[in-house]
Amino acid sequence: DSCSEDMIYPALAMNVLPPLKVKVAFPGASGCGQPSKNRRNKGYPLGCWEMQQNPIRGESEAGELAAIKELAQMAKFKDRSEAQAYCDAHENEAVQKNCMKFWDGRNVPLIHHLHTVSEHVLARSILDNDP
Repeated sequence: DSCSEDMIYPALAMNVLPPLKVKVAFPGASGCGQPSKNRRNKGYPLGCWEMQQNPIRGESEAGELAAIKELAQMAKFKDRSEAQAYCDAHENEAVQKNCMKFWDGRNVPLIHHLHTVSEHVLARSILDNDP
């Protein structure tokens, strides 16, 4: 479950650049939505959210809007336990079962595969941290 945008950099770093005598680091997972750790076993922040992996009604407009709202909600909590308490009480089973996925995605800088204007507008209005 990886998209081309997330696969090209490791391919460049491992296959294309070395014959040109160019060396670059490529830490983290090579696919979107995958948690990764450094050599000291410290987790990197999630780099992107992939709507093709959305646990709330998939890539439907309603599902994507709901996922954006959950990501925004997660950003309001101060820690994992507060987020988990919210999820445990949630009416949607997909949120209950995927709580930490939403928690990990709360500050992603990039969301892949938004399909409608309404999804983009909502994401910009409740997730965008730009001043």
